[in-house]
Amino acid sequence: MIEILEHTGEAAFKVIAQTEEEIVKEACKGILAIYFGEEYLREFEEEKKKNEQKPVYQKKEEISADGVDFESALVNFLNEIIFRFDARKLVLKEVENIKITKSDETEIKATAIFEKFDPQKHKPKIYVKAATYGGLQLKKTPDGKLEIQIIVDI
Repeated sequence: MIEILEHTGEAAFKVIAQTEEEIVKEACKGILAIYFGEEYLREFEEEKKKNEQKPVYQKKEEISADGVDFESALVNFLNEIIFRFDARKLVLKEVENIKITKSDETEIKATAIFEKFDPQKHKPKIYVKAATYGGLQLKKTPDGKLEIQIIVDI
């Protein structure tokens, strides 16, 4: 679950999920919600249900990011997604096969499915420069779920 938050001068969202893998998946949706609006996510989910058989331009890429802990690896992973939109005009559709490895550092690996930017379909509301480390802290909620707030520079 993602929730867009009010934030002065930047944009922010909160993710609540059962696992770190779900946090990664939902955080990617949070970036899309900032870029294109929450209604884009609803429309995307509806389109996904209706058009599962319909061929669309898709590009799968393996994405890997690491950091000193889960939080920093997550920021680096999100910045990889942002970079692909920024530099190559690829819009994230889905993240799958998420694997998190922890040793001296934490590494997040996943398969990201992108589609080519289409100005008729993708109408950015806010330009996202980068996910930041500001206020970044993974914590447990009283009911045992994981929660993290992510601030993005716009």
